[in-house]
Amino acid sequence: MGFYIAEETLKEIQERLNDPHEICGMLEIHDLDEERTKQMIIQKNVFIGNSNSCEVPKERGRDSPLFFSEELKYHTHPMTSYSYPSFEDLFSVMKKRSDGRSLHSFIFTKWGVWILFPKAEKMGNREYKNQYNNYKNNNKINDFRRNTEPYKRSHLSKPLVEVKEDISNYIETVNNFFEKYITIRLYPWEDIERDYGSLKEPGLVYFE
Repeated sequence: MGFYIAEETLKEIQERLNDPHEICGMLEIHDLDEERTKQMIIQKNVFIGNSNSCEVPKERGRDSPLFFSEELKYHTHPMTSYSYPSFEDLFSVMKKRSDGRSLHSFIFTKWGVWILFPKAEKMGNREYKNQYNNYKNNNKINDFRRNTEPYKRSHLSKPLVEVKEDISNYIETVNNFFEKYITIRLYPWEDIERDYGSLKEPGLVYFE
C-alpha cells in the first residue's frame, strides 16, 4: 500500500531535525476517492522526547483521539542521533501486539524518510534477545555502521551521495535478515523535494 504525505508536513518535520531532541507523533489516515488503495497522511499531535528517544503517550479506550491512529507512527532521528533505524525501531514494527494491530513506522533522518512496513508474521518477546544479538553481530550491518556513521551522530555522518551503495546493501541485508517480519525503504530528501508539486494532488508527495 502506498501513502501520500502532505508536503507541508514533510517540510515541518525536516526542519525539526535540527532540534537537540527527537519529536514523535501519530499520522492520520484519510482515504482518497481516486486512489482506493492509497491513503493520505497528515501530521497530528507532536510530542517532544530527549536526544535518544520519544514516546507517544498511551491513551486507552475507543474514545481516545489516538486509538485509531496507532497503526501509523513517526519520529525523528535528529542530528544528535543515527541516520538510520535502530534495532529497537525495527522491533517496534515486527513485534506481536496484544490488540493484534500492525504498526507502520516513519523515521525522519538526515538522509531522508525511512518507512518500515510490517509483514504478517510477528516476533515474540522471547525471540527479541536472539534476534538482537544476531543483528548486532552481523558483519554486513557492522560494516555499514562503520562506513557511514563513524561518530554515531547525524551531523558527522557521511553525506548520502557518498554512501548510497552502503545504504542499499544495508536495506537488502535487513530485508533479507527479517524477511518474515518487515520491509524497510529509504526515500532520500532529494527525491522527495524533486516530487514537490509534481503530483496531480497539489501539496502531496507519494511514498510507494
